[in-house]
Amino acid sequence: MLFILKLIGWLLTAAILAFSGVLIMNISKLEKEIKEEKKSLSGREQI
Repeated sequence: MLFILKLIGWLLTAAILAFSGVLIMNISKLEKEIKEEKKSLSGREQI
């Protein structure tokens, strides 16, 4: 019984870590896109 609980705990931990890793990757991608959009917008204003 204890082994099964530990196994479930490990699976939950792994799932949470994977999910948070995906979230962090998506957030960093969004930040890059926002920075690029700001650069293009500021470039248009200068012209």
